[in-house]
Amino acid sequence: MTENLAKRPARERRKRAPKGMGSIQQRGDIWWIYLTHKGTRIRESSYSTVKQTAIDLLKRRHAEIHSGIYAPGASRMTLTELKGIMVADVQANGRKYLPRVEECFSNLERLIGAEVTADAIGGQLDKYVHARLAETVGPKTDTRGEPIKGKNGEPIKPRTISPGTVNRELGCLKRAFRLAIRKRRLVTMPYIELLAENNTRTRLPSENEVKAVLRELPDDLRAAMRLLSIVPWRVREALDLSWRQVNEQTGRIRQEAVEYKSGRVARVLPYAEHPALAEIIAERRRLTDDWQREHGAIVEHVFWYVGEGPNGRPAALPYSEYSGTWDRACKRAKVADFHVHDLKRYATWALVRAGVDEGKIMKLAGWRTRSMFDRYSIVSDQDLVDGIQKLAHSTRADVAATDGSRAAKA
Repeated sequence: MTENLAKRPARERRKRAPKGMGSIQQRGDIWWIYLTHKGTRIRESSYSTVKQTAIDLLKRRHAEIHSGIYAPGASRMTLTELKGIMVADVQANGRKYLPRVEECFSNLERLIGAEVTADAIGGQLDKYVHARLAETVGPKTDTRGEPIKGKNGEPIKPRTISPGTVNRELGCLKRAFRLAIRKRRLVTMPYIELLAENNTRTRLPSENEVKAVLRELPDDLRAAMRLLSIVPWRVREALDLSWRQVNEQTGRIRQEAVEYKSGRVARVLPYAEHPALAEIIAERRRLTDDWQREHGAIVEHVFWYVGEGPNGRPAALPYSEYSGTWDRACKRAKVADFHVHDLKRYATWALVRAGVDEGKIMKLAGWRTRSMFDRYSIVSDQDLVDGIQKLAHSTRADVAATDGSRAAKA
């Protein structure tokens, strides 16, 4: 008996992982990781049926622990909590695009799931993109349920969601992830790839087209659009201009950073230095003062029109909608494919033609990067013609000088 035991080979001892390294376990089809951090036992799902995925996740968590950036339970943050971080940041910084952020996250929550955790969002993005692009908007109906008709008298057809709309929603999600990492609520974020967009508009209206359309606009709206043809502002930045932003003593219009898109510093427009701008502001002040004296009401906005107030009486109302009036003016002026936003491109072109420094143009428009200037600084065909004519003139002058020197030597 003793002899037989002596001949039996020694039993191989099972290797054990070093203490504190954690472990993995399969629950159903999903692999989970287990580890201890500061005396607390932590369990986390890998959201995968592949064992190696759980092993890689466990190694990544240990690397985060050793580098001091591990945040227990961060991966359990849900999409709704990411939305809360984004909304809080927008409110704290006084931005005006809160409704747009809430709309973006409502679509994300609807297609991805409000309670989906941060680690699982990356795996749902392809499904979200395909589902969102397959959706349509419309057709629109009135209060009686009948389809609303367009300008041609036919019912408005439903339109598909554009890649640009999807990119704006994915951009909100990326911003929320970055904020969560900055606040140390998350350690990593999924790779979010944006879709290709081909919506860059390069239409540069001519001076005659601008003048023709402006002539067909009502006086009140014409003043605002004339300002936009001189200063490269967005449409709403002009229509929302209030008298508290206008200092008539110094001849300056000052807009704080939160009052225009993508603003970081206050933007100043010395309107009194430009005769046309000074004329616009002076005329609007005269009309505003006359209305206030006649009706005993304070008018807040610089550009307004006479409409019907809540009490049924005439009131000075700000422009909330202008597209219909603009389209009719373009039709009467027989100018096609002319958007209001094209005035910003026209104003930029006019400033460049006048020799204004690029840095000053960027400050007037409120652009922070050169790429924004390049987007609106369009070179027209006439600019190319002028350039070639200048080159030809210079070449003729050089040839004439060369011929003169040769004749003198002869």
